[in-house]
Amino acid sequence: TQTAPYYDYTAIVEEGLSYNLFTRLYGCKPIIVQPNGNLTFNYFDTRGLPLSPDQLGGATATAHLMAGPPPDIDKDRIRQALLAKQIERLYIDQFETWASRNPVERQEAARRVLIADTWRKKKMPQGTMISDSWLDFRAELMEGNYQANELNRMKIDPARIEDMLNDPGNQWDVMSLGYTLMKPEDMPTHSQFVELLNLESRQRRAHEDIGLLRMLLEPWSRTGRYGAILDGVNNVDLSGKVVHFELSYIPESAKELRTVAAFLITNDLRKEIMSRPRSTRKRVILEELSAFLAMPDGDRITREYYERMRKYSCWVFSIIQQFQRIKDHPVRSSVVGNSRIMFMLKQPDQRDVESMSEGFRIPSVTKRQVSSFPDPSEMKTDPYGSFVYYHEATGRPRIAIGRHQASKEMILASATSGEAFERQNEELKDFGGDAYKMLLSQAKSKK
Repeated sequence: TQTAPYYDYTAIVEEGLSYNLFTRLYGCKPIIVQPNGNLTFNYFDTRGLPLSPDQLGGATATAHLMAGPPPDIDKDRIRQALLAKQIERLYIDQFETWASRNPVERQEAARRVLIADTWRKKKMPQGTMISDSWLDFRAELMEGNYQANELNRMKIDPARIEDMLNDPGNQWDVMSLGYTLMKPEDMPTHSQFVELLNLESRQRRAHEDIGLLRMLLEPWSRTGRYGAILDGVNNVDLSGKVVHFELSYIPESAKELRTVAAFLITNDLRKEIMSRPRSTRKRVILEELSAFLAMPDGDRITREYYERMRKYSCWVFSIIQQFQRIKDHPVRSSVVGNSRIMFMLKQPDQRDVESMSEGFRIPSVTKRQVSSFPDPSEMKTDPYGSFVYYHEATGRPRIAIGRHQASKEMILASATSGEAFERQNEELKDFGGDAYKMLLSQAKSKK
């Protein structure tokens, strides 16, 4: 809450609805992910971005998570290769169908390729892909860059566009930027992918695993056990000031859905962050990082967030209960190496303190202090929470001991006990869902 005014976009991924009232204070509602709900995450949807190898890889990884890896490593590689090939084919088929129905948009896609190619030659390093060049151009255009505006207004000879469309060597680039023009209802869907696998499996020379993949992926269709959560037109809106995903409503019996959902959420958030102007400040909060890392591909996503999101003006904030759980994890170097600020709360386990000191330069006196912080629940008057503020700086780190004395409103907004949660939800109804008015009223009446 203290840093929120400085950010235009806050994304939260958690389990337990700890941020329920925080989200509602900004006029937004948590996005509850659960089986057979009314949400649909279409993992084929590019969300306005070009069709890139990264998008193809994300769709392949999602399908691979749904199918589940076989125990044999070589077979797993074959399975991933088959999925990648069929997913690429689905994207091509879908684009060709869309382009035949939308000739004007098809020409616009070719125009965008010519613009992106011009921008690449002027501004981008040699070897830059058209998709990356377009993203850079669009970012500069949204920022009001003079050269980008001039290029966007430039009239392109229709003959050049026709030559672009008729050259087979340009078809991938045209398709890539064609997906920036396609609407959510134009995107491929999971059911279409299953049907493609079904047709392919009936071919005489089809690989034997194609039929198996169809069987493994079919239960994830809208008629399967999870409903339309992964099959259909994407309807998850990520445009609010606060986007809050809650995963605790997915039961333990649907553990595989939790894994796929977490991957899709973080992947879609990354697309949303990349599609926004770079000048707008954004932040992503990963609640309980160690649990997130336990998921397949969780380490890759975390590493990508920490290593790449900074150039999109995005702050990645992770919450870790026990540092030892990531002490020897491969992702530790990315997390610690790209974190300049750390807040340490009371640490009763000295081993955790020692583990943190291996990644951050914490002096002995600070180690002793963080272990002996008083417990706020035992303070009878004026309770406060103690913390260490650590800021990595050149030469030596800046370290300060702080106290957080929360206001009544803050305590009410951040209460996470079961009793408090149920009470707040009931009272929200009396205030028409207005969390701000409810908290003010509660603070006034609270002694």
